[in-house]
Amino acid sequence: YWPAGYPLLMWPLLILLKGGFFFGLAFLQSLLYAVACAFFVDELRQSRLSRFAIPVALFLTFNPTLALNTIAIGYELPTVALNLIAIAAMMRNFRVLKSETLSIELFISSVAFSLAALMQPRLLLIAFFSLLIWSFAKYRRIAGILFLATSLLILAIARSEEHTSELQSRFGI
Repeated sequence: YWPAGYPLLMWPLLILLKGGFFFGLAFLQSLLYAVACAFFVDELRQSRLSRFAIPVALFLTFNPTLALNTIAIGYELPTVALNLIAIAAMMRNFRVLKSETLSIELFISSVAFSLAALMQPRLLLIAFFSLLIWSFAKYRRIAGILFLATSLLILAIARSEEHTSELQSRFGI
């Protein structure tokens, strides 16, 4: 079982890598997970939760479901990595005390959440509630509404693209 979005993301790699597709996909998944873990642990290390950075790094490194399974091809590992990137971007936004509503961290977390939701649609709930909590914790009412609307717009655009491509392929368009 692969949700609709994961194969859509694999097609460009299949065309590009041809015979080395499985190796390339496993390598890219492993690289994405490594970068996500490093980004997340680095942000954790620079936060008030720094005492948890080493245990979290060890957990992420030696977790048999995730790190020791990075060469297996599936949507689980990329969705975890993208969620780690989104949460780390949120942590960075809190840490650097940016006051503007629209920031690079908002863009990174929204895109990461939307790619994860493309691969696993149930993750839209995690994205929505994470962005909702972030907007209420970080911004005043008007700025929070603008922040939440912008982030949800990015999520909606990604989801509508997936549904459009599903409908086009279903009807041969």
